[in-house]
Amino acid sequence: MLLGVRLALPLGSLLGYHKVMMKQPAKRKLGRPATGRGKGVLVRLQPPLLAALDKFAQEQDSKPSRPEAVRMILVDALISYGFLPLEAPPPIKADAN
Repeated sequence: MLLGVRLALPLGSLLGYHKVMMKQPAKRKLGRPATGRGKGVLVRLQPPLLAALDKFAQEQDSKPSRPEAVRMILVDALISYGFLPLEAPPPIKADAN
């Protein structure tokens, strides 16, 4: 009650608050959406190794991202050591949809 006056509707209804709150979209998660392929692996790199990785990526024609550059180097190393067959598929590009 405000000074003896009774409101017929709740204050929230008068302001349209409930309608605004109902139309709010679901909060999005931060970061890249999951592709559902492969298993994530966290690798911490010290500055000299990270600088070398960035230089490698910069010198490639395809200008790969850091994860793509790591995949490229890993595939080459595993093939050269004999742990991966030569006909191995190229690494999946992270930005492909």
